[in-house]
Amino acid sequence: MKISKKEMRLMVEILYSILFAIIYIPLIYKNRIALLNDPSDFTGLIIEIIVASIIYYTVSYIIIESICRKNIINDERDSLIKLKVYKWGYIIFEVFLIGLISFTIWANKKPAFSIGIEDLIFYILVSVVMITFIKSSIQLFLYRTS
Repeated sequence: MKISKKEMRLMVEILYSILFAIIYIPLIYKNRIALLNDPSDFTGLIIEIIVASIIYYTVSYIIIESICRKNIINDERDSLIKLKVYKWGYIIFEVFLIGLISFTIWANKKPAFSIGIEDLIFYILVSVVMITFIKSSIQLFLYRTS
């Protein structure tokens, strides 16, 4: 079974989402309260994430380009898949935000479950990572099945 260049790029995105969730989400969760107290503590972590992302994608795409020398041809199927995937990503993000807002309103009515702004920022970051993973997985599935 031959894997196309587009599918390799999607696998790179999926792998990055998994690696980001494994490496950086625990660090951010552990230090989420310090985010609001002293944002300068997170400057180093943010720079590290940006540099690691640039290096990861640069090396990955160089490897993909060296393996697959063919150009990517975009046709109507690609446009339809992208539209469908972005629609699903948008719907998933809306559902998550509605759920998060509902839970926040419910939790703030009960003093034992109060949620701070640092928790909201963390949950939104986790949702973006999950949505990226889900979108890339759906797009890879649609490319493989169509």
